[in-house]
Amino acid sequence: MKFRAFILVSILTLTGIQALANDNSLRIYPNPVVDETISIESEQEFQKIEILSIVGHVVQSEEPEPSNSVRLKVNLQPGVYLIRITFSDKTMNTKRIRVN
Repeated sequence: MKFRAFILVSILTLTGIQALANDNSLRIYPNPVVDETISIESEQEFQKIEILSIVGHVVQSEEPEPSNSVRLKVNLQPGVYLIRITFSDKTMNTKRIRVN
């Protein structure tokens, strides 16, 4: 009788970028963006906010005053974008936004 064993191994590679413990702590609204203004709120202070095209090109970059709430004026063509946020403790989070 032959036995086959399958072992599932999960490997976590640390890159120095930590994920947020609670992803719900970051709010981006309205999404989709309708009036060229988006609001971003978090429990952590922002260091840098970047908006990237879907292929990864930075189309807008902001370094707001230390705060956990910011309103950004965006002038983007309709489409899907990524918003990458670097927090004051150097952690990062990336979310998808849509512009109508």
